[in-house]
Amino acid sequence: MKNWIIPLLVFSFLVACNSDRPKGSDVEGELEYFGDKISKDGAISSDNFFDSFTEGDSIPLKLSGKINDVCKKKGCWMSISIGEDKEMMVRFKDYGFFVPLNADGRMATFEGWAYKEVLSIEELKHYAFDANQTEEEIAAILSPEVSYTFMANGVIIE
Repeated sequence: MKNWIIPLLVFSFLVACNSDRPKGSDVEGELEYFGDKISKDGAISSDNFFDSFTEGDSIPLKLSGKINDVCKKKGCWMSISIGEDKEMMVRFKDYGFFVPLNADGRMATFEGWAYKEVLSIEELKHYAFDANQTEEEIAAILSPEVSYTFMANGVIIE
């Protein structure tokens, strides 16, 4: 009788500790929440980003849009289209949460701060590596880029 108790306890512990959900996530119905709990209310479409962005240091903003790409190593960034054939890198405040590695193509709403920055060659190569680009594609990165970046404190993925 006692022989089955220990394996049952070990199995229960392993099942309870194993989660495929990323760090800092919560699920409610069809929506997944990451980081701070935010709402979709008041979000503007990422295609209208330039209607809201002014050339300043940074602006608080809530955007929604389709996820183009996600870091394939741990879900520590995602990219979205922002109109004018440009993409925005979305990173997560203090690496406090991550998004699912397979979130490409899903809709997201995120809240935080948008800003313009210059990404170094090293950063661009790091992001290309995270996106599983080929060695040739990574080697072709030869100059820094001006980039629009978003530091999200909360994300909702549909």
